[in-house]
Amino acid sequence: MTRAVAFIPSTNYERSAARCIDYIRAMGYEFKGLVRDWNTVRQMLTDGEVTCAIVADWRDLDPDRKPRIEVVSHQQPNGGKFWDERTRIINRNSIR
Repeated sequence: MTRAVAFIPSTNYERSAARCIDYIRAMGYEFKGLVRDWNTVRQMLTDGEVTCAIVADWRDLDPDRKPRIEVVSHQQPNGGKFWDERTRIINRNSIR
């Protein structure tokens, strides 16, 4: 069974905690607690105490956290092309 901890920073604590707990219940995970410190979450994952960390919103995570986790969204941050569009194929014979 997946053992999950919810990482909840100090901003929007009640709302974020409720969202995480609802998600953990809906997924059928074993709830292991609410944690406000990312280093504690990281240690719990490293020690095998939990197998999954849940966050209410990616903006809740410190961008300098270790380990760093990124999500590929449907649209690139630079407003560029959608991720599922094909990359142009370069004719290698034309490169000299």
